[in-house]
Order: sequence, then structure tokens, then C-alpha cells
Amino acid sequence: MLTILSFRTRFLTGRKRNANGYLLVILQLLVLLLAIAALPLAADAINFATAAKLDEGFYLMLYPYWYTADTMSDRNGHAVTSNLGLDKYGLYTGGTYYRGDLLLNALIPVGQMEVGAARGKDWGLGDIQLRGGYFLPVEWITILPALAVKLPTGNFDKNRAVNFGDGQTDIMAEVYFFKLFDKFSVDWLLKYSVRLRNPDSDLTPGNEFSTEGLVTYKVVDGLRAGPSFTFCSGNDNKKAGQTLADSGLVKLAAGGEVDYVVSPKTKVSLAVLKDVYTRNTTEGVLVMSRITIPF
Repeated sequence: MLTILSFRTRFLTGRKRNANGYLLVILQLLVLLLAIAALPLAADAINFATAAKLDEGFYLMLYPYWYTADTMSDRNGHAVTSNLGLDKYGLYTGGTYYRGDLLLNALIPVGQMEVGAARGKDWGLGDIQLRGGYFLPVEWITILPALAVKLPTGNFDKNRAVNFGDGQTDIMAEVYFFKLFDKFSVDWLLKYSVRLRNPDSDLTPGNEFSTEGLVTYKVVDGLRAGPSFTFCSGNDNKKAGQTLADSGLVKLAAGGEVDYVVSPKTKVSLAVLKDVYTRNTTEGVLVMSRITIPF
């Protein structure tokens, strides 16, 4: 009799432990999918404008990119999954207009995002960005304050595991700095993003502070190269008006960039950034090119 009771106890306890294990996996997957829907991927955080003031006129901007990540981190920076299988790639097509000290910029993304762990993908038009800035009358350094808005023009469906768009609006205050020395150049960006509620999912991503830096060295005429970094820190997200504790993201990425001047007004660059520390977001690698063509 004791043997039978012991067997039943072990059997029921094992079933309970299995059930708890399955529940934990399901909860982690739900958190993962929620995080993917809310987080700004690295490609969306790249410095698309620059404080290096160009001649008056219209410039076509092309930004092909590819971001890949297999790791998703939790609030402590530990890996929740190491087989995420996320790939996001596409092309930002933009136009920048310079007139006097005024800068106007628009970016239209198209591309595809796949997440193997969610067994889903989405493609099409992404979230359009509109930007306006004004160069300050400072002689020893170039300073460009700007205001930008990201519009929810991309695909988003709360019932779909993977969405190419965010489904919500961002309002961004930015300040760009540029300084050219004899051999060195320094690009710097400070940005604060107010992230508004997604009316479809009722999720409000936390507001974010981010900064990006690039230092280049003149290798030969027309060719510069150097290290770069990006850092982003966000407040906690909200769901249905309730704060999700410890859900704010942190991301630090480091890498480098090579810039080549094809002509006085045409420039091509290649950048690679590796996420070196993350919390509540993906950890991967971004490869991106910037192509500037005057019209």
C-alpha cells in the first residue's frame, strides 16, 4: 500500500512539475512575443541624419540593412532564448532637402522580418519617419537640433506573432553634433523618444533616451574609418494603462564604420554593430550601408 501511495505521489508531483514547466515556457514565449512587438530593433535606431551640413539642394538617401539575432534577454540581462531566429532586412529610401540652415528629411522603409521561434514573418511597408531641423549659428562645431515623428504606417496586427511595423507613433527630439579636425571627425547624437500607445494592442512602450557616436580617421583622401557605438535605455512599458514592472529595455552596441567619398557630394558608408549588452530586448548584429546621392 505504501508503495502504491508513493508511486501515486511521485506521479502526481511529476505531472505538476511538468505542468509548471510547460506554463513557464508558455509565459516566457508570451513575454518574448510582447517584447518583440514593443522593442525598437537596431536598424530603427541608426543615425539617419547627420550634422555634417551639405550644400543646398535635394539628396537621395538609401539605407540597405540587415539585422539578425538569436538571443533575447530578460530584465537581468540573462538570455531567455538562444534560438530566436530573428532576421530583419530591407531598405530605407529617403529624401533630404537643405536650404540655408533648414533641413527637411523623410524616410520610407520597406522590408521583411522573420522570427523562427514564433514561426512567423511579415513584410511590406514599414513606419515612415518625418524630420525637420535647423543648424545653429555656431562656428567651431556644427549643431543640428531636430524634431521627428515616426508614423504607424507599417503592417501591424495584434493577433499576428510578427509585425514589420510597431503600430504606434513616436515623437523624437534630437540634437546632432559634428566636428571635423585635420585627420579626425566626430559625429554625436542625443535623442529622446516619446512613444505613444498602440491602440490595437493597448501597449504603450516606455519612453527612451538614446545616444550614438562615431569617430573616424582619415586613412587616405576620400576614405575614413573608425569605431562607433549606440546606447538606448527605456522606461517600463504599460499594458492597458498598467505598468509592466522591469520591462524597460537597455541596449549597448559597438562596432565600426568605413566611409568613402565617391564625389564631393556622393558618399557611401558601411557600418557593422554588435550588441554587447542588452536587457529586455534582442542581442544580435546589424550590418548597414548609407548611400547619399545629390539631385
